Amino acid sequence: MQGTLAADRRSDAIRRLARRAAPAVKIGEPGAAGKVEMTGTALVIAVCTSQQRVEPKVNVGQGELRAGWGLVGDSHAGPRQANRWQVSLLAWESVARLNREFGFNAPPGSFAENLTCRGLDLSQLKTGDQLRIGEQIVLEVEQLGKPSSIAHTYSFQGHSLLPTEGVFCGVLEGGHVVAGDEILIVPQG
Repeated sequence: MQGTLAADRRSDAIRRLARRAAPAVKIGEPGAAGKVEMTGTALVIAVCTSQQRVEPKVNVGQGELRAGWGLVGDSHAGPRQANRWQVSLLAWESVARLNREFGFNAPPGSFAENLTCRGLDLSQLKTGDQLRIGEQIVLEVEQLGKPSSIAHTYSFQGHSLLPTEGVFCGVLEGGHVVAGDEILIVPQG
């Protein structure tokens, strides 16, 4: 019974976190600990998987990111290869904008992203940038958006965000990812 109550509280906390507005984060200057100082906190608000590439992803709240593989159990996970990325990120702010514009109520995962984040300005990232999630995980940005020559296999009610606003990464260092984990941009060099 206590495990169920704890799980219910955790689910409630995740739902509150997904609804709460957070300030936009811009890439700043490296701080004393080698981390980039930001104007707010960037967070993972959802961890999403699907069994097949043609399905929407479902927020499972947590998962295992395996180095050189991706999100364990997700249809996009696998070894690195050309035009196939291990993990996709999408800003919740992009989803919220589309929800407002079209009257949708799309939850995290609706646009086939693995990690829905809030407070991280994905448009400021460059190929080669590294993101630290929580204490262990390090992702490397491999692709910004998706080239039009590569088919995107899923859209939400005819709308796709990953090809234009998504960030695709490889997993350099794996670990357990949970909604609420902080995201930091690791300075290059």
